[in-house]
Amino acid sequence: MKVLITGGSGQCGSALVALPHDKILFDREKRPDNLSHSQFIQGDLGDTNILIKALEGCDAVIHLAAASKINSSWDDVLKENIKGTNNILEAARMTGVERVIFASSNHVVGMYELEHAPEIYELGHKHMLTQDVTVRPDSLYGVSKVFGENLGRFYAENGGPKFYAIRIGALVHEDHPYAHAERGVISREWERNSPQYNLQVKRLKSLWISKRDFVQLINHCLYYDGPDYDSFYAVSNNPRRWLDIEHPRKKLGYEPQDNAEEWLSPPQLDTTIAKTPGKRISEQIKR
Repeated sequence: MKVLITGGSGQCGSALVALPHDKILFDREKRPDNLSHSQFIQGDLGDTNILIKALEGCDAVIHLAAASKINSSWDDVLKENIKGTNNILEAARMTGVERVIFASSNHVVGMYELEHAPEIYELGHKHMLTQDVTVRPDSLYGVSKVFGENLGRFYAENGGPKFYAIRIGALVHEDHPYAHAERGVISREWERNSPQYNLQVKRLKSLWISKRDFVQLINHCLYYDGPDYDSFYAVSNNPRRWLDIEHPRKKLGYEPQDNAEEWLSPPQLDTTIAKTPGKRISEQIKR
């Protein structure tokens, strides 16, 4: 299978290096050194001609490119997330691409989180959201992702490519659920083990998806023979999760391998953990 990955040098795109297919990475930034082994096209989503050329011969598109900050301005989400998604869908239709896998976000239902935080991060909470709940975006970024999902559905139900929206919880470069809390320590926003630190840990332990679980979920979508449109939450097998993963389990055969509660501390703070980034505590010690 030949796959074009937009936003290929970003956080999610870099994780898909492990995807077992012929991959073309597309990004407006220059090729990063760590992606030198993959085919790479530097271009902008606003350039329809380069998109059509990049998509020639492709079976699928994994559309990750976006203005991804929660506080992204209207001008940014309009250009990158709304017009950019329309351009990639139209180019996919014109070139006969079979399916588009769209990086949506937990922020399409983010108002549920804001309404129920911090209780929603605790073990044993009662706030599990299925993929068919009413969308409640929490930001212009979330609004743009709702638009992308609906635009993709329009294309899928009107002769365009199949479209599968992946509502990503939180995939982080560090590949462990202490990442956001530790970044705050580094930037001196809070101290380690402070209330703010512990809140960040609980939140990420509810939303985290490991890189290998993300790759598995995307790969299942590339072979999914269900309806022409569908949406799936993308989190690991976290006991604190508030995004339901029974739908991707049932429809895709998704079986997440990772569980955020297996991490008892950040890897660099536990001497029993190998120094390799992303090593899980459960692989080194007995619970």
